[in-house]
Order: sequence, then structure tokens, then C-alpha cells
Amino acid sequence: MTDNNIFPIIDTERLILRDIRISDIDYMFEYASHDIITQYVLWNTHISTNDTMVFINLTLKAYKEGNHYDWGIELKSNGKFIGTVGFPNMDIKNRNAELGFVISHDYCGQGIATEAAKAVLEFGFKELKLHRIWARHFQDNKASKKVIQKLGMIYEGTMRESVCKNDVFHNLLFHSILEEKELTRS
Repeated sequence: MTDNNIFPIIDTERLILRDIRISDIDYMFEYASHDIITQYVLWNTHISTNDTMVFINLTLKAYKEGNHYDWGIELKSNGKFIGTVGFPNMDIKNRNAELGFVISHDYCGQGIATEAAKAVLEFGFKELKLHRIWARHFQDNKASKKVIQKLGMIYEGTMRESVCKNDVFHNLLFHSILEEKELTRS
């Protein structure tokens, strides 16, 4: 994390990207309990707020251990927590990380995921000195593919039927962007 162990806040035009808090539980459960959102993620639909609390507690524990970057997405206009964005998998030695994001269905199609992910990419390259940031998505997840393409990520390949969710095997598509590509666009 940072030298003083304070979670970095990222400010964008419409969003505040900040630490995930216990007080976010109801908002997070609101989107994490819908199959339309969870059909394309690796975690299961939250059945109760207990599922959401487990995730939040794991995140808080990871914050304390350091080097965990998973931001809550808060709308500036109303202060509502509407999703998460961050690096669920980091390889510090090789200076690369996976980019992941999830947005409440009520806010899809408004460019919010792209705005949040772009800010996190910039943080990853400039502050964390990452060399490569990659993302993966289910083949049928057109919305995530669109965001990933808007970020300038390059398609690297498909891992055929590499994930089994709800007893169905799914293809995962992988994309990445390298630091010199990001820094030359800034």
C-alpha cells in the first residue's frame, strides 16, 4: 500500500474510488444478490448479507496485510456505493496484476466501469510501477469485453472451458496492456 498504510483514494469526474467499508454491506448486497450481475463473475450470488459480510471482512483483512488494492466505487452525485474495481491478483515480483470490476446493474451502460477502470490502470502504472495489467472475462460477457477494449487492452487468447460455474464450463478471454502503451496515451 502506501508508506503510511492509508488506502489511496482516487477521484475521477463522477466517482470516488475508496476503501470498502462495513457500512457498504447493504449497497453491495443489493447488486451482489442478482444473478444478472453474478452470471459472469467467479464468485457466487450472495444469498444473504452474511455472504456480503464475508467478502467485506476478507477485504478488510487483506487491507491490513498490505498490498491489496480493491476500491469501492462511490458516485459523487449521491454518495452511493455501486461496485468495486481493483487488482484481485497481483504479482509484485513480475510487476503485473489482474484488473477486475463489477458494477450494479442499475448503473451499467453509463461508462462508469470504464471511468473507474481507467483510473485504476493509471494508478497501477504510475503509483505501483506495474509493467503489465491483464483482465479476463467470460466469452459471453459483452459488457466487460467492451470496457476492456475501451481501455486499449489487447486480446491475448482464450482458455477454452477453463471455468465451471453452475455446472457449465465457460471460455475465458484474456487481454492485457503494457505500461509503455498506457504512459504514451496519457
